[in-house]
Amino acid sequence: LCDDQKWYKDMSISGIGACLFGYANDEIDTAVIEVIRNGVATSLNSKLENEVAELILNFVPGHEYVRYAKSGGEAMAIAVRIARANTNKSKILFCGYHGWSDWYLSANLEKKTNLNNHLINNLEPLGVPKELKGTAIPFIYGDILDLEKKLLQNKGQIACIVMEPARAQLAKKEDLDQVVECCKRHEVLLVFDEISCGFRQSKGPYAGTFGILPDMYVFAKSIGNGYPIAAITGKKRVMKTFENSFISSTSWTESTGLAAAKRVLE
Repeated sequence: LCDDQKWYKDMSISGIGACLFGYANDEIDTAVIEVIRNGVATSLNSKLENEVAELILNFVPGHEYVRYAKSGGEAMAIAVRIARANTNKSKILFCGYHGWSDWYLSANLEKKTNLNNHLINNLEPLGVPKELKGTAIPFIYGDILDLEKKLLQNKGQIACIVMEPARAQLAKKEDLDQVVECCKRHEVLLVFDEISCGFRQSKGPYAGTFGILPDMYVFAKSIGNGYPIAAITGKKRVMKTFENSFISSTSWTESTGLAAAKRVLE
């Protein structure tokens, strides 16, 4: 019901799932307006970055580091870069939708249907370097035999498994436990993309409700209630690699998204 006393149907599902507390939330918008008046960009790290990091890590016991980005797809690209740098391996096993970056769309270079049921059917990977063919390999959600088969076929070449713990349906603990066990046995990093399910279905990571901790989490959407903000959290031994690879942007610590995230998380 809007100010004109008419009912409207929201066809964008609250900002594509981002507006957890609804549109034009007064508390969140007020926090954002306050930082705008004080300047949104700083050369050095702002106090706000630390405050938001501490709030996020309160929801993720076991992770020690946080890095920021502005969108979920961008944050996923960072997580994959960190995993590749940490393991010195190139191939990614994935399940679900993880953005528009070359690493992900390259799955369809090998077979045009590889992203079917993950993204858009028969998607043309136009503009993606052909040299990336075979570096992103899909597996079937909940099919541990398919995952095991692809781990063995690419033994010693997989940097990480990237997956959404839940998407169109709720997760099963036994399925996630099997993935974790696979990662341990094959010494492969585990990255959970919780851009859609995190902080919407639970207070914090959705996978955390099952007592599961991956090597890295990626959050976005609802942590900023529509303002652009994303966060990668991870274990120290993995995230320290960030310092050895060039990953940088002037806008990642711009304050409006951080101010929104602080109020949302509080």
